[in-house]
Amino acid sequence: MNDNRKLINIRVTEKEKAQLDRLAQKCGLSLSEYLRKRGLGYEPGPFLDDRFYTVYAKLCEISNLPLKPEAEAALTAIFNDLRQNLFLPRKQTQRKIMEEVALWRLQDSGL
Repeated sequence: MNDNRKLINIRVTEKEKAQLDRLAQKCGLSLSEYLRKRGLGYEPGPFLDDRFYTVYAKLCEISNLPLKPEAEAALTAIFNDLRQNLFLPRKQTQRKIMEEVALWRLQDSGL
């Protein structure tokens, strides 16, 4: 282990562990990385498989062809949307994270 890193132990129920594992897997992250991102206020995005990157590469190829201004504007909007919503890390406020955790607790309580 790197000397700069510190170990943190937490206790969770089996159900909580399973839920955390599922969420981490859904994002394509290890459990440690998922918890680290969440704890620092980041909202991990979903894991994107190779099919997404294949489509993205084809869009890039199309964007390099001579285009009419309307088509160029549409492609630019698509790229900006992908970049903003899938590639850039999003940070959540502490309040938003607390609301999300409260929702999990409510769901776990069966109410």
